[in-house]
Amino acid sequence: MRRSVVLGVVVVAALGLSGCGGDEGNVEASASASSTPTTSQSPSPTVEPETEVTEPEPVSGTVEELDAAVRAYSAAFFGADATTIYGMLSARCAASTDVSTMTGNLMAVQSIYGAGPELLTVDASVDGPVGRATYTYSEASLNVTDQPWVFEGGSWRYDEC
Repeated sequence: MRRSVVLGVVVVAALGLSGCGGDEGNVEASASASSTPTTSQSPSPTVEPETEVTEPEPVSGTVEELDAAVRAYSAAFFGADATTIYGMLSARCAASTDVSTMTGNLMAVQSIYGAGPELLTVDASVDGPVGRATYTYSEASLNVTDQPWVFEGGSWRYDEC
């Protein structure tokens, strides 16, 4: 009888130990073999994948960038460059016209002003993604006051339509 008791204790001990050891990856098997939950002594290290750090696109441009955009727009406008002008329109304004219409308008402007007046001053201001520009020409009737611009797709876009 003593032999049966010893054998029973060994079997019970072996079954109890089998729930604690070898198969840490199979939590379900461990949990079903034992009524008490098991926890890992030391968490396995997580390896983060390497990611390329990219700069977020700015939500607004600078006054200097707006000044440059106004000058480029003016040069393209009086140079009858419809493709450049169309590319400088905000999405909202671009949706309301096309390059063909823009070409006709710019040809009319060029027939009146030729090479165009000289751009004398640009006064730009920026408030987040919205900008305003006031600029003057050698032909005062062409002066522009408080013209709206918007910063879209990383560039200042003409937004008066």
